[in-house]
Amino acid sequence: MVFVVAVFASAAFPSTGASATARVDGEETLRYNAAPGEANQVETTETSGVVTIHDSGALITALAGCVQVNPNEVDCAPVDNTLIQLGDQDDTASVFHDAQVHGGAGDDEITGCA
Repeated sequence: MVFVVAVFASAAFPSTGASATARVDGEETLRYNAAPGEANQVETTETSGVVTIHDSGALITALAGCVQVNPNEVDCAPVDNTLIQLGDQDDTASVFHDAQVHGGAGDDEITGCA
């Protein structure tokens, strides 16, 4: 006699919580929003207008205007503005294109280009 046991992935692998998100809105603004509880380690670059966001401290979910490169990286369409919200925790951001970065709560280190 053979018994088959089915387990749903959500039960076998519980979620670790929300991830950061990256999206381009209707105003041509790239918005990166960290999820609560993440110690983000964000680095952004721009090549031929495409903005790449890499966060080695958190998973990123690509939304409208962005594509998933890997769980920690997205490429986003050319934009006029970039707004990065790091949220809570002790975060770092290295930004190599024009952007506004809001550190939020925590002891954050933000560096950028001149």
